[in-house]
Amino acid sequence: KPYHDDCLDEIDKKNQEEKAKKEAEAAKANAPPCAGCGKPTVGKRITAMNKKWHPDCFVCQHCHKPFDAEKGFVEQDDKPYHDECLDEIVKIQEQEARRTSSKEAPRCAGCGKPTTGKRMAAMGKKWHPECFVCAHCSKPFDAEKGFVEQDDKPWHDDCLDKIEKQKAEEEAKAAKEAKDKNAPPCANCGKPTAGKRVTAMNKKWHPECFVCAKCKKPFDAEKGFVEDEGKPYHDECLDG
Repeated sequence: KPYHDDCLDEIDKKNQEEKAKKEAEAAKANAPPCAGCGKPTVGKRITAMNKKWHPDCFVCQHCHKPFDAEKGFVEQDDKPYHDECLDEIVKIQEQEARRTSSKEAPRCAGCGKPTTGKRMAAMGKKWHPECFVCAHCSKPFDAEKGFVEQDDKPWHDDCLDKIEKQKAEEEAKAAKEAKDKNAPPCANCGKPTAGKRVTAMNKKWHPECFVCAKCKKPFDAEKGFVEDEGKPYHDECLDG
């Protein structure tokens, strides 16, 4: 076929471009995938860890920064890392493991916090050694004397005796106060006549309140008293 010279040059150029394009596509189709992004590694590429990488994909998997030629990289779980980045990851993993362990550890019966590390078992519960103390004095137990259990708490034997004595005294006091509150009032001072009292003139009196209304002295058992206007008197005081 006849062609203009410049037309033929244009056709040759187009054929070369199409050929180059097909070769590039073939190369791309056959290029191994990048271990970083998964795309074909056509053109410049890096071989590391028996894999192919685009240069900008071969970076630390923690900080995503490239590697220094002198320091190189370390491999962990089939991934490349800076040595210092891997140390940081290991540290983070250890901290997470401790947190997980802490969450799973049984709670201390004393403070309620997880009993990680050293712990002791008593009364069917777990305790930090420093938390297993007397519920009254907060002091540790003697190995020989041990402890006594009351109300689901540990006590020194003498501390529990002291508490039970105090409790008995408080109950007795409360009972006395209740009794006093219901006791009839003294005809003289008006206060409840709890305990020892005197009955006279159809009224209740404290023994020390049942005295002569005039001289304020107690009555003689033999002479007795005389009543006037609802008050007791010595006979001679009334005459006087």
